[in-house]
Amino acid sequence: IQSLKIWVYDPQGRIDNLASKLEKAGFSVTTKPEPEIDLVLASGIDKNLVELLGDKGRVLLLASVDSISVPTSIKVVDRSSKGRWGDWISSFSYVDPRILKDIPTERKLCGFDFYRCIPKNVLEVSKPADLEDILSGVFVGWLNSPGVLIGQFTLSGIKVLACTFDLTETFGEDPVSTILLCNLIEYTANLKGSNEN
Repeated sequence: IQSLKIWVYDPQGRIDNLASKLEKAGFSVTTKPEPEIDLVLASGIDKNLVELLGDKGRVLLLASVDSISVPTSIKVVDRSSKGRWGDWISSFSYVDPRILKDIPTERKLCGFDFYRCIPKNVLEVSKPADLEDILSGVFVGWLNSPGVLIGQFTLSGIKVLACTFDLTETFGEDPVSTILLCNLIEYTANLKGSNEN
């Protein structure tokens, strides 16, 4: 996956140190839009990004509250809203095995091995049909107030994989965070848009 060309787009100023970390890990990184990029790693999706990508492209969104500033039914909210932080007697977060590749865990639930990157936010979706795939989520209580931790959707023809795991600071230091971000980069690069074969 190191052959992928990644544009780090940081309108929120939250992931500026990630570009150098990705370069140290062997990725080809740019901080400006260039032809032949494989995907955009973004701290936010705004009108500028949508206009630059047109109706194609792939975005891995490292989502935080207010990171989506264009009209969509998907928003990022603080995980503590609606009691989703997990202080119920029954709560769990799960991760799809497709993105657990190379992470040394025998289960699909987020346990102590994910402690350095536990999400502080979740995706809320007012129109569930707009969410094309859920790769990670959280349930609290008796399936009360579910939240999406990693979800896939299309925005103006752009394929988006939004991740709320806190991977920016821990990439390159924490094995789970590092492997998870690399797996998400590979997954996003392989997303096919409606105008692609």
